[in-house]
Amino acid sequence: MRVPTLTPEIPLSELRREVRYTLAVLRQRPWAGPQVPMFESLLKEVAAAQAALETLEDKAEDAGAGVDEADLHLDSFVQATATEARQALNKDTAAPLWQSLFGSLRPSELARPKLGSELAQVRRWPALLQAAPTAALRDRVAPCERLIKAADLALQAQETAHSAVQVFHAKTVVTLVAKLNAERSGLAGEADRQAFDGQIRTEAAAGIFRPATRRRTQRPATLEQVQDEVSAAEKDLAALRQQLTDLQAERLAATQAAEQRRADEQTLTALRATQAEGAKKIAEMEQRLRS
Repeated sequence: MRVPTLTPEIPLSELRREVRYTLAVLRQRPWAGPQVPMFESLLKEVAAAQAALETLEDKAEDAGAGVDEADLHLDSFVQATATEARQALNKDTAAPLWQSLFGSLRPSELARPKLGSELAQVRRWPALLQAAPTAALRDRVAPCERLIKAADLALQAQETAHSAVQVFHAKTVVTLVAKLNAERSGLAGEADRQAFDGQIRTEAAAGIFRPATRRRTQRPATLEQVQDEVSAAEKDLAALRQQLTDLQAERLAATQAAEQRRADEQTLTALRATQAEGAKKIAEMEQRLRS
């Protein structure tokens, strides 16, 4: 008997249908009674996996919303800072401070990428704003630091959530599918054995797996229809390639920003250690001078 092979790429909802179908058939076949408990157990395992995956995907969606929210707040901060900077610099966008804040980009262009390169640029702002010529700009240091921290936390939460989904697929789903295939193969072998031994009729061993349904797509019938379909497919492909380029750029910027942050933290730790050592030596020297 041919046993359709299940793969981890099949949605859990479809895997559940596969198990339910076989279980429904087995309950109507007297010879398959001993197999029913196993497939009832498999059905519960698939349902548990569905619930667990749904929870993980909900967390990933929540994390994505958190990134969008952090990006929205950062965009608003960038635009408001641009307004303050224009006033402080008398609209001189060639001034060193403006160039340090925005470079060759307009504020709207800087705010366009989702965190990515925008966050990497804004990460430099606290030091720049602290030395700004107006109190209004200097007062933006603390809010800027809070937004950077919130963005970092949002990105970290998103990465953690997405990793959890990937790990679940790579481990739990793959293991579950392997178990389903093994039990289905064992069931088919038992059915073939009983049919071969004459314990059941051949038709009693057939149809225990859900029939595969083939979708027949009606193809275009005229040259014009084919041309239209090709044109639409090319547009979709171009859009996907642009999306891929944008996502790769965002990922690269986020990685660079994380590396820069780690480097800054290491430098800060070293500076604090040096500062503490210097303070200790000063205290020792002052003690010697007083004695």
